[in-house]
Amino acid sequence: MHELITIVVRAECPEDATNIAVTTFHSDSGGLYRVYEYGRKMTDKTARFRDSVPEVVRETGAIRADTEDGLKLIESMWEATRGQQERSMAIIREAMNRYDNKQLLTDPYIEDVEVDPHQTFFGEVDTVGGYPLAHMKRVGAYQSTILCLYRERGMGIRDQDGYDRLISDIEENSDGADMNLYAVPVDVHH
Repeated sequence: MHELITIVVRAECPEDATNIAVTTFHSDSGGLYRVYEYGRKMTDKTARFRDSVPEVVRETGAIRADTEDGLKLIESMWEATRGQQERSMAIIREAMNRYDNKQLLTDPYIEDVEVDPHQTFFGEVDTVGGYPLAHMKRVGAYQSTILCLYRERGMGIRDQDGYDRLISDIEENSDGADMNLYAVPVDVHH
């Protein structure tokens, strides 16, 4: 399955930012390769989602995080993360309501769980299914297929405080310093 994630990195130029993001897949500190099989840069013409990112990203692979388009990209990745988290939490809540501890540890498949439209960013009724123990692991991890936004060391943004700190870092770094924060979208496969 393919999805679009964004890695926010500190770099001197967009090309350096793209290279830093790519090494996040293979570094000992981040190692997103443990979650994703591979990632394609947006400069790669075969990358999925290429048409959904700003043109500057298709040309250079990255966009300054403090620009309007950069902030929109980061916000959309945060909203996608929140939507994925809510779907997983709906399965976990349903499993906790439906099964006792012994039954829950057998990891029964749960289907047709309705996600409350007031608890999602999408505002629509959604039904999901899955294995609750897998969803518990995804919700608790800092590297997970439900996270769409990462810092440069491969640490996923998984809660509102982490997102707020990222936005604060972007605002503080928009003063024209030598090293800027860039958003680097990557087409990943898992």
